[in-house]
Amino acid sequence: MFLGEWLGTEWVTGDTHFWKLPAEVADKTGLTERYDFTLDFAGLPSSEAFAAINDALQTQLGLKLIGAEVPATMLVIDHAEGTPAIN
Repeated sequence: MFLGEWLGTEWVTGDTHFWKLPAEVADKTGLTERYDFTLDFAGLPSSEAFAAINDALQTQLGLKLIGAEVPATMLVIDHAEGTPAIN
């Protein structure tokens, strides 16, 4: 699972959780190599996920999440119509 999915916006309907949007996570580490690691984290996504995951990242990997506004690419489709079928 990607980090953004854990930190995403939660939309709850009844007993079922749906995730509307994953959070945008920008890499500001300055590291140029690719790393493969496992983060041991027990818990379900929730409103307290940021603090819990940030603690696990700091303890296990020495990384820190910082909440900030950063530019992101977004595509918004405000209207769509179907193509008419040929009769």
